[in-house]
Amino acid sequence: MVDCRPMSPFTPPVAPQFRTTLFFGPEPVEDDPTTIQCVFNVKKRSWKAGIQIAVHLRRVALTAAWTRGALGAWLTQLVAVLPEEERAAAYTRGEEQCHVELARLKLQEALDLGLPQENQTLAARDHEAALERLSPADFATLLAQLRAELDLPDR
Repeated sequence: MVDCRPMSPFTPPVAPQFRTTLFFGPEPVEDDPTTIQCVFNVKKRSWKAGIQIAVHLRRVALTAAWTRGALGAWLTQLVAVLPEEERAAAYTRGEEQCHVELARLKLQEALDLGLPQENQTLAARDHEAALERLSPADFATLLAQLRAELDLPDR
């Protein structure tokens, strides 16, 4: 028997499989000054407990993504609406948040491909291609996230 009732236009959104929360970072990796890390708490709906994953990012990969997406220019425009004395601090916060979101992209790719339920580190070169594949739309989404994080008006 086929159900012919119309679907509700209020279908609830699908919950994400993983919940990732920044634990700390970005900060330099102790034994490698060319790398920074962000540590995330990760919980999958089916897991009883979460894990911590340190995501290492090479500064050269961050710089390449920063340049390709013209993130410095965009961030400068975003903070331009602030009083001059607040701009430098907001820019720094935005830059750090950008690094967090780029780390989250690497982490998401690793999660999508399957990770064991154990604390671990994603090495700097692991899933680095995720940063190289960012499209203009991805950068626009990233800037929207930065705008929201910095509490800046939508232009």
